Parts: sequence; structure tokens; C-alpha cells
Amino acid sequence: MTDADIEQQLDALFTSAPFDLHRFITLQKTISQHKNGDISPHYISAGLEVEFADYAKRLGYVLDSHLVVAESQDKINGISFKLVTDKGKLEASLPPFVVALKEADYLDVQKRVMILTHAMEEQLRGIFPRVGGNTYGVKMLSEVLTQITSDFGLTLVLKHSSVLQGDDAIQIYRNGSVDRNRSDADINLSMDIIQVNALLAADNTKASSKDDLFLTVREHMKDVLKKDTKIPEQYKPLLSHYLSQIPLMALQNIMHEVRKRNPAMTRDDFVTLGEVRSIQGFRLRSNGFLLDPVLSGTKDALGVWIKAGLNDFIKQDDELANIVAGLQLVLNNQTTALGKYLKQQWDFFFTGLSAVDSSLQLDRFWQMQTEILAKLKDASTQAAQMNIGPQERFPALMVETSSFMDYTKAPFMLRPDTHVPLSNGFLVEIRQLNDKMENNFLQGFNLPLYRNDRSRWESKRNTPEVASLRQQYMSAVSNTQASQQGASVTNPPAPRQAFGDSRQSQVKKKHKRCCIQ
Repeated sequence: MTDADIEQQLDALFTSAPFDLHRFITLQKTISQHKNGDISPHYISAGLEVEFADYAKRLGYVLDSHLVVAESQDKINGISFKLVTDKGKLEASLPPFVVALKEADYLDVQKRVMILTHAMEEQLRGIFPRVGGNTYGVKMLSEVLTQITSDFGLTLVLKHSSVLQGDDAIQIYRNGSVDRNRSDADINLSMDIIQVNALLAADNTKASSKDDLFLTVREHMKDVLKKDTKIPEQYKPLLSHYLSQIPLMALQNIMHEVRKRNPAMTRDDFVTLGEVRSIQGFRLRSNGFLLDPVLSGTKDALGVWIKAGLNDFIKQDDELANIVAGLQLVLNNQTTALGKYLKQQWDFFFTGLSAVDSSLQLDRFWQMQTEILAKLKDASTQAAQMNIGPQERFPALMVETSSFMDYTKAPFMLRPDTHVPLSNGFLVEIRQLNDKMENNFLQGFNLPLYRNDRSRWESKRNTPEVASLRQQYMSAVSNTQASQQGASVTNPPAPRQAFGDSRQSQVKKKHKRCCIQ
């Protein structure tokens, strides 16, 4: 099966109505076998996470979140279909599906992903039959698994039969059919380095209050980088996104330090310590606020979360590696606007963390940020040798670990437990598919608008930011073709590229479009 064959079959599926999910998944199995599960160098993939039901526990207890209830025997592109619990909801976690070739037009990719997400959400919620009015039936878990097997051609095996048998049932989440005015799906979409920078540059999300720690730090960081004339403009969106995470990474590391020195303290006890702050009608102690929303909830701040570390990007870009190695950023200057804000926040968090470990020093926060930045700069000089992978990632919150990571192996990011390595690209989780998405690069992922007003969706998604991206791709094609005509076939392409370097497209000579000028 050639790439042309794959594209032809994908196009036939996505242009047919209604969209046939069963045939689509059958094709995905074939592609997976054809590529031995490794699709990232060849294709654009989309993996969905869809909440579609509540689970009713008649035995009187609640399941832990992120528990894998059932899993498919078949794997598609190396990953199985899973049913997972998530805060009282049942979520379908789907493998990465091939939606297009690497050089596909961005607007075409958006449309295909919307077709797939809408169909998947509708199919999953349709498992539960209407029994009258807005009331929908309750089904046993075994019935749900049987229905999924029939709908998708994937056999799911129960992983926790001792927990989910007998009188335990799964109950519908809301309506049995899709609520056309909202979506409860997330999309994990593979993107290249230029697309990631484009979506960060197009984001206009502002902090609603001083309590939005990440967003407020990011606004200050943008001002800091704006004044730095040594950093090329095209790198500033990416750098401001990741450098803004350093203060939060410092808080996360310090939390692990104090927890390790007091291992007997439970999470329930931990969150009751520290000064009180009122957040959106809730009163939280500083340790509880640190856990959520600061550390856990930051991935929701922009409606999109990049599941890659800054060093993943450095590995693919020589110029970025040089910029990071030479950064003159000072994070412990408490006279700047950024420093004053961080000092105010640290004074608040110190009240809870020092209650866990009285030996914690007031200046540890500033030391930690300086040390983290130094680690990043050191790692950037070893970029070509980096082997960043999930086996080295930082554990989930509240798990004991050492404070510092080797950033030649571990991802440089807040919440590195969410890191997903790709061999050629970066995974971006689009977490806001509703009208609140403020990013002009991602307007095409407004699923309710796609469902309700297709013509308005078409016009709204082709923003100036998207038009600029498409123009850059077309320019890259022209330049690549010209350079290939004049280049010797004996000259190998450089393995690592910078923003705007058309060498990236030379690596894939058979592709018509693959990089941005």
C-alpha cells in the first residue's frame, strides 16, 4: 500500500456521507500494519479523548480517576482503544488515527478532524437508547463493550472485572445523542515545529486575574523577550511559552522536595496547609491551590496543551539550541515587574510549603529557577545527542522523586507526565472545542459551530494567521523544488533545521509540501 493509496482511501471516506467509522477503523488497522505502527514520520495523526457516559456505582464507592476499565486487543499505530475513568465520567481514549499525509493542507486536516470527532462523539453517545423525553437508558458495562465491538470492529477486554461486575452499571452522561452546542472531546493532533509556533503566536488568551499564575507570568515574559533584540522574532512565541513555565516548574520541584522530607503526610493533609485565598468563589489553602489549578490546571489555560518539552524542539533546530544556550534571562531580579509578581506569589505558596517542611528557606524559589534555567542551557549544548522519552519523564504530581532531571533525556516542561514523544513532530492536545477558543490558528476546531452552521464555520476558520501559514507552505514548495533542481544528489540534507529553513522539505523529496519559510 503506497502513500497515494492511503490518501485516496482516506479522501473517499471523508468525502462520503454519512462517515463510515467502521470502514475508517478497518483502514487504520491496514495502515498500522503497513507501517509497523510507526506513523509519525509519514502522516498527520489525530487521537481523540471523548467523555460520553457517567458510571453508576451501586456498591457505594467511586472508582479512581485514570483507571483503565477496558482495552482493545488490537492496537492501531502502536496504541490500543481504552475506556478510562475520569472524575466520575467514562472516557474513550482512542489511538492516533491517520487523517492525512504530512504535506496535507492545514484546512483539509481541520475538516477531516471535525468529521471524525463529530462522528465518534455521536456514535459513542448513541450507545444509550432513549426511553422517553430526555431520559436515556442505563446499560451494563458488558453491553457497552459489545456495542463498541460491533460499531468499531475492535474487541475490548475488561481490565478490572472484580470491580465492575454484578450490580455495577454505566449510565449515560447527558443526552443519548450529541449536544450540538458543546463537545466533551479533546483532540491530540500531530504538528510540525512551524505549526506549533504559529498557534502560539496567534494566541491572545489573557489572565483574568492575578491568580492566573501561568498566564500572568507569560504576559510578563512576553514583555521581557520583546525587549531582547538578540532573539529572532519567530522564536519568541515558543520561548515565552516554555520560559514562562520555569517558575511553575520551580514550585513543582520544591513541592516534591518538601514532600520527600515528610513522606508520612497524606495528600489530604497537605492541601489543608497554608494561607487562604478565594478563587472563583472557593476558598483554598495555598497547598491546595498549588496542586490545582496551578500545577494540574495549567494545561487548560490556553485551551491547548503542547505535549512536548522545549528540548524536543531544540533537538530539531540548531538555531534554537544556540539561542537557548546564550540566554541572558535573569529570573531572580525582584525589582522587575515579573520579579515583583513572582515574589508576591512565592510569599503565598511559602506559607503552605514551609508548614510541611520547616527547614525550607525563603530564597529556595529563586535558587530553583536559576538552577532549572542552567540545566536547560547545559542541555541545549548537547541537543544532537538528546534521547528524550517517556521513560525519563517526571512522575505525576505528589509522587516522590529527586528534584532535578537530566534534560538531555527528560522533557523540559511543566507537567512532563503528559509528555508524548514523536519521531518527527510534536503532539498538541486541543482541549477546547467550543466557542471559548480564543486562538485564531485553531478556529476550525470549533465543533459546535461546525455542526450548526457549516458556512459560518468555513469562513471563520480561514483566519489571517491560517492564510499566512498556507502561504508559507506554498513558498516552501517553490523554494524546495528550485533548490532540488540545482543541488547535487550526492549532497545529504541536514538532519536538523531552523525556523524558515527549507532544508526540512528536502528530506522528503517525494512530498509536495512539508515545511514553512
